[in-house]
Amino acid sequence: VGQYQDLSATSACKPTQPGTHAPSVRATSATSCSAGSYSDQLQQAACKECSVGQYQDLSGTSACKPCGVGTFADSPRSSQCNMCTGGLYSDEEAAISCKQCNTGQYSSGGTCQPCQAGTYADSPGMPSCKPCQDGQFSDQAAQPACTECLPGTYQPSPGQTGCVPAAAGQHVPQSRSGEQQPCPKGEFSEDPGQQYCTRCEDDLERFGASYTTVSAGSTTCDGCAPVHYWGTEGACVPCDPDKVDCTDASMVL
Repeated sequence: VGQYQDLSATSACKPTQPGTHAPSVRATSATSCSAGSYSDQLQQAACKECSVGQYQDLSGTSACKPCGVGTFADSPRSSQCNMCTGGLYSDEEAAISCKQCNTGQYSSGGTCQPCQAGTYADSPGMPSCKPCQDGQFSDQAAQPACTECLPGTYQPSPGQTGCVPAAAGQHVPQSRSGEQQPCPKGEFSEDPGQQYCTRCEDDLERFGASYTTVSAGSTTCDGCAPVHYWGTEGACVPCDPDKVDCTDASMVL
């Protein structure tokens, strides 16, 4: 075994060459090692199996190949390596198994990639990143969680990198909000990014109890409160039933 002779009338046999073997006596030819095996010496009766972490996709070879980065071989005599998938990776050659990507990462082609801004991965081994939900954001890559929008700001769309301040006339009373709310009638906000609206009656310096707003979503107190009217002094004043009819709700400035 380990030898052959393909000619007649000879005085000696030939040793098998690397990449081949002769498993039986009286062999007339050497047999190539099949894929997943190899022979690295002369005069071999059998081929050797490729070890775990290695493969050989060709026949008749004298060595095995290591699995490349992003792949693995968990059984001997492999003719090909397996790709790391589903949130797994391998960062070295000749791997026999894959590892899980960390939080804030996902697997692409057997390697870990950081989640982009606006997305996150909250557990190891995720095959893809999740978009931040409404009312949340992520302004950096590789995040394990999203950040909530603060009161006074909101985010109506998923997968965003920041929050939007409430517009003038609007407010956002709670964190993690996906929408802004108009100031109710009788209240106003003149600056963006407000958590609460101001009641006209509480702004004593400019308005007070004599003023209100004509409609919701106002940026100033633009109407006289009930039983008040716009007087000649250029301000809302209480009605005098003997001088003016104030039965209507309010008078617009």
